[in-house]
Amino acid sequence: MNVYTFAANGDTLKIKANFAQAACPLMIGTADGGWTSTPFQVADARHCHRKAAVLVNNWLESQGGGLWAPGKTSGIKVTVRRA
Repeated sequence: MNVYTFAANGDTLKIKANFAQAACPLMIGTADGGWTSTPFQVADARHCHRKAAVLVNNWLESQGGGLWAPGKTSGIKVTVRRA
């Protein structure tokens, strides 16, 4: 399992998942350091962490809290660490 941190506009989005397992849920980091589920699994992102970030961000945007505007993905920095 890895944690992917996406930085954009001074904010960060953390996604935790095992991208080798299609059924693994995409979890997002919370402000208190915990993790919460999203309605997505790794398969929804085609096993790609960048697609997962776009998918989750678009969902967060629909909930009123995305980090970047849909379609504006240039300049996003990604770091990866094993969980």
